[in-house]
Amino acid sequence: NDIIFIHGYIVLYPYLSVAAPFFVRFRSCAFMEIKAAVETNQSEDTDDGLKEYRLRQRKKKRLAELKLQLEQEQDHGKKVKVDHNSKNKRDSGKKEDSLSVHLLTCFVSNEHNGALINFHKAIRRKTLPFTDNFLLHVDSHPDLMVPENLVNADDVYNPDKLYEALETSVSGIAEFITPAIFAGHIHSMGWIRPPWANQIRDGTHSFLVGKQRSSGNLRVSCREPYFADEGFCVKDNDLEDAKRFSLKVAQLQYFSMTKFRPPSPWILDICLDYFTVNNPFLKEYEMKAGKLSCDLLRQVFGLGLKWRQCEEQRISNGPEYAEFDQDTLYQRKEKEVFESLISRIFEKVLEDNSASELSSLVDQLSFRYRNRSSMKPTLLAFVDDLKTKTPDIIKLANTAGEMADLPENLTDQESIDKMIMNLESFLYTCDIPKVVTIARSSSDEFDYTPINQVEEILQLVLKMLKRLWGSIDVEYDPT
Repeated sequence: NDIIFIHGYIVLYPYLSVAAPFFVRFRSCAFMEIKAAVETNQSEDTDDGLKEYRLRQRKKKRLAELKLQLEQEQDHGKKVKVDHNSKNKRDSGKKEDSLSVHLLTCFVSNEHNGALINFHKAIRRKTLPFTDNFLLHVDSHPDLMVPENLVNADDVYNPDKLYEALETSVSGIAEFITPAIFAGHIHSMGWIRPPWANQIRDGTHSFLVGKQRSSGNLRVSCREPYFADEGFCVKDNDLEDAKRFSLKVAQLQYFSMTKFRPPSPWILDICLDYFTVNNPFLKEYEMKAGKLSCDLLRQVFGLGLKWRQCEEQRISNGPEYAEFDQDTLYQRKEKEVFESLISRIFEKVLEDNSASELSSLVDQLSFRYRNRSSMKPTLLAFVDDLKTKTPDIIKLANTAGEMADLPENLTDQESIDKMIMNLESFLYTCDIPKVVTIARSSSDEFDYTPINQVEEILQLVLKMLKRLWGSIDVEYDPT
């Protein structure tokens, strides 16, 4: 038998050597099919376990992301609890663990001076450092006015007095940043302005914000007309306890092209009137006095004035200087003469004085314009129009005229959408801010952001922030 087996093996060997690989491959495939079938049956039997496993994996991944976020954050703001239990509660019987992480807080206020209250709130929560923050200000207005109702500069450290000064001031919504600078909360700022806003010229301005030695009032050393015209500008050596402040002004396109990035820690401050803005004073006057009357008012207080021409031509030479330049002094004198004459005209109209006296004032006022001959008929028409108004409308005309140079541009929805898209593209390149403040700037009294647009714009901006930085904690002012 052994001889027959050996003989047969020798005869069949060439055929077996060819068939062996196919046999091995067949055996391997059969084994894999059997294994797959077994695994399929096991999967069908443990479908709930597989779902639980995948759920645990997702939770682990989210937990890792949250831990990374927590490590990157060094402050302690508003916290949320995130469930990261890795097993099914019914099976494990283990207690649910939690991890505290920070959500980006977005404060929404009605008036823009509410942003200062929210800065302080974020500092108390330790979400925002007490000093040396950068402010990215997206607005149609620079909001760098000095609080006139703040008797002493040191009151910036007394929140009750500071808030009251802003609340009782006519321009309190434009006065909330300067106190934060003097208090040390903000050391530099970037103002992203829309094309129609030009209160401060583009560029980088470095100046001091401090306490005036003689009066104790808050003052600045910047020679820009925005400050100088209001009498808020003094010399460097007239200030004590001064803080050096850097202000960068440009449109969004410039910030994007130069690859500007806000230094950390920083605050994102958005006023919704950046996208579309009313001049509420002119709007109110037009509603009560009529469009023709408002057009006359715009011309009388417009760019034809010599002092406004001087304002356009003035040059800032930096924070260090010995005396005010002649252009500044001439411009200030021209403005004072104009304001004195126009105030007397309003008074005489209210007193119903003789036409000859008004005519004399109009003649004097006409010299304050670049083109006197063309403006004199306009001034006479303006005075005749005022005579037909009630005392309340006449007083309103005076106020509206003083505010005639405020930005004004009603933007259509398509353009607003594009502005939001461009802002989002820029912010996408920036680190996450410590806090976000949004001002609606729209009320029955002063609707800088048009009332019929403000809510839609707010929702679009909040959606933009969520696309950029995920979940955000939105806190609305109680009022």
